[in-house]
Amino acid sequence: RAVGSESVLSEQQLSLVKEARELRHQASTLSSQFPQLVFDYTDPEPNFDKRRVLGPVAKLFRVKDLKYAVALEVIAANKLQNIVVDTEVTAKILLERGQIRRRVTMLPLTQIRGNPIPDGIIKKVESLVGSVNAVTALSLIEYDDMLKPVMEYVFGNVLICPDMETAKRVAFYPGIEKKTVTLEGDVFDPQGTLSGGSRGTASDSLLSRIFKWRDVNAAAQGLKRCYSWRANVKAA
Repeated sequence: RAVGSESVLSEQQLSLVKEARELRHQASTLSSQFPQLVFDYTDPEPNFDKRRVLGPVAKLFRVKDLKYAVALEVIAANKLQNIVVDTEVTAKILLERGQIRRRVTMLPLTQIRGNPIPDGIIKKVESLVGSVNAVTALSLIEYDDMLKPVMEYVFGNVLICPDMETAKRVAFYPGIEKKTVTLEGDVFDPQGTLSGGSRGTASDSLLSRIFKWRDVNAAAQGLKRCYSWRANVKAA
């Protein structure tokens, strides 16, 4: 084994260690901002399969374009904190014996049902304002197919529009009458309620910061695996 290659490998390892440490610090700082997204529980039964708990909704999807982050955050609201599990049995035993220290809402995949906007109404919307001026919230996120019921429940019945005029027109148009949200987070509800006001920019939104936290965590884990591999190579 060449001495030169050992030196290069050692330098690379030191660089990886430093970068991983910085990423872990970033991840820790970001994690402290989102305590509601950390779901701690005690195994409710022996040999409990942790894959039965998928985690908070906020961790289970990605936004295709962050310019929609504010609107999607307004639509999802507190449902971002809801905990997705595989079945109602899992939800029941976790609530009874999981020693959960805060109030949580469980979403069992086997029971949850959404209310997506029918194709007929979507066609009416497109005829009214054009396909680019009103899009379904559901079409703006990416998620695993198995999570479709949850995402339909959280995002399925709302349209996102670029401005207040379009959002108001769509929301109250006869035969459409669906809740709309603007890119800035203004809400128009055909039931009669309106809400708005400053919510900050997309880059400052909760979802944007959550996605940054996820990316930093993933990068830190990747560096950890890379360091372990290089350490094994050096030891060989």
